[in-house]
Amino acid sequence: MKTKLLITFLIFFAFFIHGVTQLDPDFGWHLRMGQVILSSGIPKTDPFSYSMPSYPFIDLSWLSGVILAWLYPKIGMIGLSFLAALITVLSLIITLSIKFKAGKLKNFYFWAGLLVLSSSAIFPFEAVRIQVISWLFLAIVLKIFLEQDYWEKRRFLLPGLFLLWANLHGSFLAGLVVLGIGILVRSWRIKNLKISDAMILISSALLTLINPYGLNLYGEVARTLWGSNLSGQIMEWMPAIFNFNLPFIALIPVSVLSVWHYRKKYNLEILVLFFGFLVAAIFSQRHIPLWIIICLPLPMNSFHYFALEINRIKFGRERMKKMVIFCFFGCLFLFLTTFLLVLSSGLTENNFYPAEAVKYLKNSLPEGQIFSEYGWGGYLIWKLPEKKVFIDGRMCTWPNIMKDNEAILTGKTNYQTVFQQYGIKVVLWPKARQAGLLEQFTGKILRIFKKEESFNLIRQIEKDGWKKVYEDQVAAIYRLPI
Repeated sequence: MKTKLLITFLIFFAFFIHGVTQLDPDFGWHLRMGQVILSSGIPKTDPFSYSMPSYPFIDLSWLSGVILAWLYPKIGMIGLSFLAALITVLSLIITLSIKFKAGKLKNFYFWAGLLVLSSSAIFPFEAVRIQVISWLFLAIVLKIFLEQDYWEKRRFLLPGLFLLWANLHGSFLAGLVVLGIGILVRSWRIKNLKISDAMILISSALLTLINPYGLNLYGEVARTLWGSNLSGQIMEWMPAIFNFNLPFIALIPVSVLSVWHYRKKYNLEILVLFFGFLVAAIFSQRHIPLWIIICLPLPMNSFHYFALEINRIKFGRERMKKMVIFCFFGCLFLFLTTFLLVLSSGLTENNFYPAEAVKYLKNSLPEGQIFSEYGWGGYLIWKLPEKKVFIDGRMCTWPNIMKDNEAILTGKTNYQTVFQQYGIKVVLWPKARQAGLLEQFTGKILRIFKKEESFNLIRQIEKDGWKKVYEDQVAAIYRLPI
């Protein structure tokens, strides 16, 4: 028991350090949106951009933003990092505890190995991010649905859970998909659709409509999932091949082989969910954490079946113990490697974001609008609220804006025309920086599929006489010549 607690604490501590040191690009606008809602209610149009101020922005995580705005002044980033790490660890432990018909699951090293391996795979996605709450909600839904005792006694909690989830984050739809597919496939398997099960599913779906946007919430979720800009331009939505997540790669054969070998011992519904979300994770790496949550109960239970078989073989138990211990230390090595790689390539405020440049702009607030890069938009909304932004992380599915931004950066559109249209007189742009190992690998993969552009916006504005008025190791500021 003490060893389990030690392993769990070490994983929690690694997540905590990641949250404290790394800053998610969307954190700033979530915080500011929460502050706006607390002060003046939910805005009907976008309050943060000068490029699309009349756009009917739908915040898929409005309630999370409110909670964030309420908590941040009280507990700061350290407290939020603690909560994010705790939620992530709880999500993994809950899903690892799910058992089917195997009875009590034993063997510390296999449990710990799976926990460490899954933590390694989910580590690049964990930080002070709104979506971590969805991992916990999904784990709870799976626990209630997959364990018969929980389903009989606690399924009536699900509608209330989905009501809360729909207001906290748009990934509630993934939970509804899990519950819907699970109930329908189970009903087909037993050739009987129970009225109580159907009512749980219907009431869970209906209660998600109790939100500030009503049915429009589903439309925004659909645009986010199938928006053409996401898979081609936003790294987190790209296929898993573009992110060298070695623990995820290792978890696939471990889980697939163990599940396939004991497939007859599992009900059809969990197999459909397992393979369905695996395909989703391969095609979009943002879904990797969701698949990990769904995946973990299966190899955990498969090991129990394997242990029952191996006990009948002479010296089988001793050999298996040695193998499991060896694999456990291999998982620890993967975790440590991932921890170091992610931190070396991370988004720290002083090394990635224009913290000092923003201070300069605050002290000498410029006339006109500021043009900056997509990844800095959320930070500027937070740290420089006096100025609105051209683009930020909310706008990846908004009509035309991503294409307009790309056209400016690739020279397909004359930047001067766009700048004159919006009154842009300042450009805040990142300096070239040394990429981490993961970024270097990703860059090489991207270059295989994408042609490098010869146009360079900063080189062009310098050629056109824009004056560099500020520069540090992270960012440079250019002003339109008078």
